[in-house]
Amino acid sequence: MTTWNLIRSDQLCTAGETRLGYCWTEGADCCGRLCREKASCSYFLWDSTTFECWQSHAGSRDCDSGWIEARGVSFYALEGDRTPFTWSLVHKHAECASPDMALGDGLASTVGECAFRCDALPGCDFFLYDERGGGCFEEYTSSADCPEGLQTWRRYDFYALLRGSAAPIPLAERWSCVGPAPFPGEAASSAPRRTSTCFEYHAAPKRSWVGSEAACLSRGMHLASVHSAAENEVALSLCAEECWIGFTDRQSEGEWRWTDGSRDGGPHPWSPGEPNGQLHETTDGAYIYPLRAGLDSPGSRDDDFVNVSTAGPAAGHVVERAFLCRHDFRAAPRPP
Repeated sequence: MTTWNLIRSDQLCTAGETRLGYCWTEGADCCGRLCREKASCSYFLWDSTTFECWQSHAGSRDCDSGWIEARGVSFYALEGDRTPFTWSLVHKHAECASPDMALGDGLASTVGECAFRCDALPGCDFFLYDERGGGCFEEYTSSADCPEGLQTWRRYDFYALLRGSAAPIPLAERWSCVGPAPFPGEAASSAPRRTSTCFEYHAAPKRSWVGSEAACLSRGMHLASVHSAAENEVALSLCAEECWIGFTDRQSEGEWRWTDGSRDGGPHPWSPGEPNGQLHETTDGAYIYPLRAGLDSPGSRDDDFVNVSTAGPAAGHVVERAFLCRHDFRAAPRPP
């Protein structure tokens, strides 16, 4: 376990270029988190009047040339073994958060300070940080399954905790939303509640249509239904390959409907010759794919639309693909 001990409060050596950052709320705890991010930092200084945090010069009061004596600061030393870890920027997407999930006061001067706050909170392995506004929030989940009351905020960077390894965290899914809640500071507090639609993309492991629907159901969702051009655009942005969607005629051959019960075909045009309704198909489901230049007919509006095709596997063969899940939730209004 890594802890920081206060050694003494007197004059110590520091230098401007060794400033680690500013810690407004957690103070020394935040400063310790910033120091621990640096492989060579085992001592730090924190000034409770200016909120500045510096890496200390080897814990010595014998200042080398170019270093100055810093008075009125507290000197901390690292005790115990370091726990190797890092925070990795996973993606820039809309994510789920809530004002009630603010880390500290919801503001942080650096991403390191925000990371410290998450690290100090049991169970916090994901956080959101807004570099421009300093917003700092615990992430609800690494998926798009946002329950009622959580806001979907864009422009926040999504970070994940990597313990004991510098390798990127293997997140199989990514997601984005249609109709996000107002970004903090960009809408009036009287903004009405409105429904947002999130699509969650799963690239691995690939599954059959039935397996994909089961995976979505286990996360409180269905395979994605797509009912508008805006939703279609988001679906296309997520699916760089063939993706199962929730369009099926499993209940009645030739009668296609979405897994949410609706029957409209949405903005997707059928590929030439589809739906073909081949009797040997083992999965009566549809998938979407980006248009391929020179190979596919244009979409109903422009070439950025996707085409829909039936599963069409050879007899007895189950096709496995990436898939899209969908979740609709009501975005909470900003508090007054």
